[in-house]
Amino acid sequence: MIERDTNVAQMEQKTIREMLTQFPTDHFDLMTPGGYVSLNPSQAAALLAGGSVSGHPGISGYDREVTAEELPDQIVRFCRYDQGTWHILSGFPEQVSEQATDFGMRGPSM
Repeated sequence: MIERDTNVAQMEQKTIREMLTQFPTDHFDLMTPGGYVSLNPSQAAALLAGGSVSGHPGISGYDREVTAEELPDQIVRFCRYDQGTWHILSGFPEQVSEQATDFGMRGPSM
């Protein structure tokens, strides 16, 4: 479990969904593969309920919709808590293909 005094790289894999659920009254500043997203508690609840929020790639005026399908299942790579706000760097879950797990050493298929 992550505590509010966390100020180090994430040791266990935790998703954005788990963070939003564990800390429903906190604010979140997220740096994601798709850009930046800031959430207040009501926006976080709406996202968990399947809604969407606004994000941006780091340039003012280029806001885009961030959907419930895109954000909650991302993995927390780093997080820091400061004065009621979680600052999180997130990424997509690692996907290991079947071919990668056997190093491509299969025999010919018939």
